[in-house]
Amino acid sequence: MANADYAPGGLYRAPIVLWVEDVLTRAYLSTLWNDARFQYLVAGGNEGVRVMVDSARVEGFLNVFGVVDRDDGTSNVERWAAPDGPPSVCRLPVHEIENYLLDGESLARSRYNNREPQCSADDIERFMKGKAVGLLWYTACRQTLNEIKIRFQADFPGKPPQDLASRDAALRRVCNTSWYRNLKANAEGTSPEKIDDLLKKWGERCEKSLGDKRWKSDFTAKEILADAVSRFCDRPRMTDPTDSAAVYTDIAQDVAERQRDESRMDPDLAALKDAFANWLKRNG
Repeated sequence: MANADYAPGGLYRAPIVLWVEDVLTRAYLSTLWNDARFQYLVAGGNEGVRVMVDSARVEGFLNVFGVVDRDDGTSNVERWAAPDGPPSVCRLPVHEIENYLLDGESLARSRYNNREPQCSADDIERFMKGKAVGLLWYTACRQTLNEIKIRFQADFPGKPPQDLASRDAALRRVCNTSWYRNLKANAEGTSPEKIDDLLKKWGERCEKSLGDKRWKSDFTAKEILADAVSRFCDRPRMTDPTDSAAVYTDIAQDVAERQRDESRMDPDLAALKDAFANWLKRNG
């Protein structure tokens, strides 16, 4: 490109470059880590992060990594401290970045906590827990559907070879796969009775999460945070009202500042920062 700032070499100037999903993630991590060695770029979603990281690495920029939400998948946190460095894309051990904002102490001291009387940390924790309780069966249903989806997607055939010469050959290509051979059994395993068993399993797990605070990691946080903010923030009273996206970005920075300054950073995020820093020591 004519402008070097937009070419990969101009874009990836920092010692560690992180592609993240959205502006809120960039605001939270950059404030929490407060480290000039890191550069944060917004890809606009999980898949966008993977595409941008893969593209950068093909071009030889091995200092480019990604950080994405776990969503309904599996974290790769156990690989972050690997001797050869963290994975190119690190998947968080929480459902989404907003889970780290479910911090009553920090939210209570945000400038957005402006209702009269002002809400205490205990008030905000109670709001969040109450919303989580109301999301129990939503979460159990979501996890059930995800388990069924994984079951049907397992061993799904990849792209067929280009030399298929007939419809019969194409049919064999589909029907001679383990995915097809397991299709009937998987369908039989999703009868209403089997689905009810899955809902019971996930419902029990969600109830346990509500009892031991794992709901703060496992439940969808956006809805919980939005409900809490609506209870402690009187938007019309703000001297500088902003749009909703900006409000949550500001709140993310508020929470990050409190957690950083009070040494309350989540241990997993501290470990992730250390993993990148250790990679830089070996490769910088």
